[in-house]
Amino acid sequence: MFIDLTDAQLRHFAGTVVWLSMCGGALGALAFGLFMSLITRAISSIGNWMDRRTRIYTARMRATALHRINSNG
Repeated sequence: MFIDLTDAQLRHFAGTVVWLSMCGGALGALAFGLFMSLITRAISSIGNWMDRRTRIYTARMRATALHRINSNG
C-alpha cells in the first residue's frame, strides 16, 4: 500500500518534520540543562551542609580539648 503524495504535500511534511525536530531538540536541551542545574544545586547544598557539620564538629572537639587542657592545670 503506497500513498502517492504531491510535491507540495511532501514539502509541507518535510518542513513539519524539520520544525518539530528542531523544537524538540531545543526543548530537550532546555529540559536537560534545567535538570542538570537542579542536580548540581542539590549536590552543592549537600556538600555545604556536610562542610558546616564538619566545622561545627571540629570546633566542638577543639573547645573540649582546650577545656580539658586548661581545667587540669
